[in-house]
Amino acid sequence: MAERSYEIVVFGATGFTGGIVAYWLATQFPDLRWALAGRDLAKLETVRAGLSAEAPHCAQLPLLEADTSDPNSLLEIARSTRVLLTTVGPYLQYGAAALDACVEAGTDYVDLTGEPEFVASSIRKHHETASSKGLRIVSCCGFDSIPPDLGAWFNVQQLPRQAAIRCEGYVRTRGNVSGGTWNTALEAMSRPQKGISRGLIPHGHNVRARMLGHRLHRAPLGGYAVPLPTIDPMVVLRSAQLLGYGPDFNYGHYAHVKTKRYLVGGVLGVGLIAGFAQIGPIRQQMKRWIPPGTGPNQRAMDHGWMTVTHIGTEGDRTVRTRISCDKDAGYLMTARMIASCALCLARDRDTLSHQVGVITPVAAMAEALVPRLKHAGFRFEVLD
Repeated sequence: MAERSYEIVVFGATGFTGGIVAYWLATQFPDLRWALAGRDLAKLETVRAGLSAEAPHCAQLPLLEADTSDPNSLLEIARSTRVLLTTVGPYLQYGAAALDACVEAGTDYVDLTGEPEFVASSIRKHHETASSKGLRIVSCCGFDSIPPDLGAWFNVQQLPRQAAIRCEGYVRTRGNVSGGTWNTALEAMSRPQKGISRGLIPHGHNVRARMLGHRLHRAPLGGYAVPLPTIDPMVVLRSAQLLGYGPDFNYGHYAHVKTKRYLVGGVLGVGLIAGFAQIGPIRQQMKRWIPPGTGPNQRAMDHGWMTVTHIGTEGDRTVRTRISCDKDAGYLMTARMIASCALCLARDRDTLSHQVGVITPVAAMAEALVPRLKHAGFRFEVLD
């Protein structure tokens, strides 16, 4: 790639998560060549002023004006940077234009989508062209789906990978919801999901990758395991086929709930929300409960946490691994996750895998990402 003006451009820096991304980059990487981008220069100036108070070297941080409704503005910023980091969602509504610009400009791309339809569409539309250009187009670079994707990969690294592998991921977390995530989730719940996984999991590979049956069961860690109907297992299975997790890989993905009371409350709550999300007028009213651009305060994020435990079995060998953090995974640590992914693509190209195209975080950068996430506050443990 020819030298660009910037290593990273953060598109969406005036939003809740985008602002946290900008703060992390500003305070941790003073030598980074980067810029803020968004549709409102006045708001970008406010963000820059806040960053400068903590990191004086950001006083002259470049500001770039771009809007998802103006493809030329997106193409201009894509041509200026090695990596475009975008937090502008919902991606199914606002994401395609930025991705199109990156593929045309020959620019690597990372986002925070958890929308299976968007990823499946990106693969259909751009995988072949991005591959031919040697680009890495990487979605799902936050809580969806770095912990399960990297966690499954980390678990499989401890196994011989000569026979069939059964791997199950168990997620426990404490955190809050921002307006953007709430709105995206409601829209996702309103759409049918059947058949989408076929667009995410490649076919014709030597590795057979399958999703374990959805079932509520007693968790090996104690408590209960509740199937999580998210994009995460689809991302894990795509990584398994792209990287070759042995000849036959089977994956299950669950929320780990400690008590029956939380189990019943959680299932009922999610069921009610999903049901009401199907009704247009009620869905629009629910969106007003948590407006876009709002989110948990710093104290709440500081008291969040996450553990993702994977149990992998190959033959008579079983291994347990864990990825964890002591901050809110949905926002504070998600911002660090996507920033770390962008830094890998911008600065660690010599250590990345040969995989290119529209690919998963693990397929793009697993080994380079681990040390960057450790720097960001994540722990990687082999339990037994």
